[in-house]
Amino acid sequence: MNKYLKWSNIWILIIVGLSVIIMAGLLLSDANAVQAKRTEDGYRILEYFEEKEIKDKTAPIGKRYEYTKQIEKMPPQSSGIVFCAVHQNVSVYLDKELVYEVTPPKRSVFGKSPGTNWVIVPLYQSDKGKTLKIVMTPIYEHFAGVLPTIYYGSPTKILIDFVRQKMIPVVLCAIIFAVGTVFFGLGLWNYKNSKKGIDIVMIGLFAMILALWRSSDYSLTKLFVQNVRAVSAFTLVLVMFLAPTFLVYTRCLFSDKSHKLWSIVQYVTFGAISVSLVFQLLGIADLRQTRWLHHMTLIMTALLVAYMIFREVKLYGMNQNMKVIIVGIGICIFSFVSDLIAFYRSPDGTMTSWALIAFIVYIGILGFESLRNTASLMHIASQAQHYEKMAYHDELTGFYNRSAYADHTGMGFSPEGHIIVMCDLNNLKKCNDTHGHEQGDLYIKSSAELLEKIFGKYGKCYRMGGDEFTIVLKNLSLESVRIKEDIIADRCQAYNEEHPDRFPMNIACGYAMFDPDEDTDIADTARRADKMMYIHKFMMKGELGR
Repeated sequence: MNKYLKWSNIWILIIVGLSVIIMAGLLLSDANAVQAKRTEDGYRILEYFEEKEIKDKTAPIGKRYEYTKQIEKMPPQSSGIVFCAVHQNVSVYLDKELVYEVTPPKRSVFGKSPGTNWVIVPLYQSDKGKTLKIVMTPIYEHFAGVLPTIYYGSPTKILIDFVRQKMIPVVLCAIIFAVGTVFFGLGLWNYKNSKKGIDIVMIGLFAMILALWRSSDYSLTKLFVQNVRAVSAFTLVLVMFLAPTFLVYTRCLFSDKSHKLWSIVQYVTFGAISVSLVFQLLGIADLRQTRWLHHMTLIMTALLVAYMIFREVKLYGMNQNMKVIIVGIGICIFSFVSDLIAFYRSPDGTMTSWALIAFIVYIGILGFESLRNTASLMHIASQAQHYEKMAYHDELTGFYNRSAYADHTGMGFSPEGHIIVMCDLNNLKKCNDTHGHEQGDLYIKSSAELLEKIFGKYGKCYRMGGDEFTIVLKNLSLESVRIKEDIIADRCQAYNEEHPDRFPMNIACGYAMFDPDEDTDIADTARRADKMMYIHKFMMKGELGR
């Protein structure tokens, strides 16, 4: 599984890099749009246009369509015509006057479609009796002869009503994106702390991609952006990443994560993405013309998941987790297939909102179950961390303990350049006998805090027993340690003057640097430091006894 994720990350970095190149080019090479400066209540739909198909060798599919109608009645005030053109070059004439035109650059490696454009042509009283001619040149065969709904009236009212009609799917997208963001954040936090929760990360990422794809695919979005070609390409790039993210997520849910079919579909998915991006860059086929590849990978992923569910039930039986997977993924796959059917059957590629509604149910069922399992794993991981801390840390001081010292300085430890400092608290037994163990514990904690402040940022501090401390330092000179020994004496004196009611703090120290001529390992260095510490200890006791 880790190998799979590693290779997935490499592929994703390559693909994202290619996507960034395409998006950057799109942002720098927008469609050429020319609109006459014509200024503006109800509205109606214009019908009964005279339609004419014209063969044109210069057109992308070899033909264009002209729709003409005479403007007979005008509203009391200035008005206009409004419609949404999808993947079609558009020219609008009043009599012979060109009042609107949108076409993509003639030569561009970033695609030949102008994307989805809202055409708004204001009309005046003086336009009464003129002939309106709309020339539509489809970029793809799928849009041949497709005349969008032509609204006639107040552009402001038309667009406001359109926004109202399309708000439900946009709100659904916003909900999915918000939930996906929460899942993604929780998954990353959990993975960082316990190396668990990659499934939550992927379901969150999938939800965000789905929401961005569907929201950017709606013609409503094109009302609020200037570079519609960039948005259209961004939408197509998002579609590419639906299958791989869903694949990684569902793979995490099954017992057999190493089955070869997972890898086969994975490589097919990344291969399809690579082909689409390379073809786009080379001008062989644009992203929309290769979109069917990614629809096929989605279907392959759905079939693979269905097979793995069947296999899991056959091998391990039906359990609560499998019931949740079947219900959640079943709803999701069914709705996506329904949406794809609607997409291919619709003349303008319109999709329903069933997939959005189903996915909200999906993340509500499956996501909640994953979060419940993750919470359980987080609790177990938290307990494991607690037990590990108890095993390697001294409860009173928070320092590493003797077991941690043995582990850290055991096999694999390189002693070169290390200094061992041995410290001992003078008269701790006397403190416990005369003042009680509470004062003895305070003596130990206060001494540990002092040692941490002086040595903590240079190495690791260990409490080896009741009154013994060991500090392992590196990249310090013996002279530096000698100076710190003097600082310890000064700090002890300051502590005793500040707390005359407490038992006096006195810390004996000894230190030694690893010397390959004298020491065979770090234990020999520690023994030399220990001898020096005892000499210092007896000297201090002699002085204290005078």
